[in-house]
Amino acid sequence: MKRSFVGSGVLALILGVLAFVAPVHAAPAQQNDALPPEVTDIERALVSLQAPGEAAEDTTGQGLTLRFGPENAANGSGGCNTFSTTYSVGDAQSLSFTPIASTRRSCGEAADMLERRYLQTLQAVTAYSLADGRLTLTTEDGGELVYASQATTQPIQLPTTGNNEYGPLWMILVAALSAAAGLGLRRCTRRR
Repeated sequence: MKRSFVGSGVLALILGVLAFVAPVHAAPAQQNDALPPEVTDIERALVSLQAPGEAAEDTTGQGLTLRFGPENAANGSGGCNTFSTTYSVGDAQSLSFTPIASTRRSCGEAADMLERRYLQTLQAVTAYSLADGRLTLTTEDGGELVYASQATTQPIQLPTTGNNEYGPLWMILVAALSAAAGLGLRRCTRRR
């Protein structure tokens, strides 16, 4: 009984020492190589919408947003509904979206029409450009979407405490100690 419990304790001690000697480094977050880093992972607010064949309209404060995320995913708000899609980037800053999926809530005729024009124009996008912090998406038939440098809402990042390098190792150490204690108790109760 004592040997197995002592053996488990020694194993836990070795794992604990290894936790401090060989820190685990988290893999860096995957970067999207297709779009410049200043375009991705930022929620942008649409400030001007020019649907093909129409005059440009100021959309500041209407809640129309777009965010390019990891793995070529994009999402945002049409002012009333949320949407998601994927995108691909080609040569000469070409850009295209797969069919856009959106929720189907109605927010009144004016909001619904604005959202419809926004999503139709977004679906027809063929190119992008970035100048002075503004992202501009254009269509072949004269449509244009202009986004501010950032929307008013920032991505939430939880505060970090302590040394994150050792977090996973502490979890492994606690698991190993718990397992060793459990095995020791199990063996003690079997011998009774």
